[in-house]
Amino acid sequence: MKSLTLAPRWLGNVALAGVLVALGPAHSDAENAPGLVFVGQQEGRSVAVTGYGPWQFGMSLEEVTAVEAHAPYEPVYASMGGVETLSGPLEEGVEKISFVFNSADELYDIRVWYDTGDGYDAAVAAFHRAYLFVEERFGPVRAESGFRLDEGMPLEEFAALMPEHFAPVGDEVDFETYLKENGSVEINQQRLMMGPEAALHDAAVSVVYLSVKPTTMRAVTLFYRGIQYVE
Repeated sequence: MKSLTLAPRWLGNVALAGVLVALGPAHSDAENAPGLVFVGQQEGRSVAVTGYGPWQFGMSLEEVTAVEAHAPYEPVYASMGGVETLSGPLEEGVEKISFVFNSADELYDIRVWYDTGDGYDAAVAAFHRAYLFVEERFGPVRAESGFRLDEGMPLEEFAALMPEHFAPVGDEVDFETYLKENGSVEINQQRLMMGPEAALHDAAVSVVYLSVKPTTMRAVTLFYRGIQYVE
């Protein structure tokens, strides 16, 4: 457990630390990076990932915010100069998209935040939508623990695979209320990560479910990372 005394935007950085699943061959600079789990290449499959939607890895902050269809962009101070958008034609069930840049002003990390609604069941449903999104684009996926997720697995079966410790224990309280009354939160460090078995060129893609107990705060995030742009 780790105690934080920060505003809600801390989730972006916390969720990123040690949770990316690197797929197939990756840039040599990232091979020893802590928290990266490399998944074996699927024979005969090779997918080039250069970004997400209209945004490409390596774009400058000015180029990212010039995509007017998703304006306006708001600063995300926790990501050291990053921005996020809640506007434009986002994917169904997506709440916002945030962008992180390296010291050379190059976009290297795109985070797609799913709307988790209120309560545990809604968050699991959002996690399921993210799983289907990844599977559709990259093929079969597997969870961090190694078990295979059947293709097109329905929500009921997917929910049954969630670890017991992900479920609420006792009464949960509103995140903002809890933060004001206690000044800190306890991050639930146990995460369920998924990554497709496809081989991606110089990219890492993962879906992460993270919760903060004993609050109602949960996050389901799809991460795209351009390995060659990592600092």
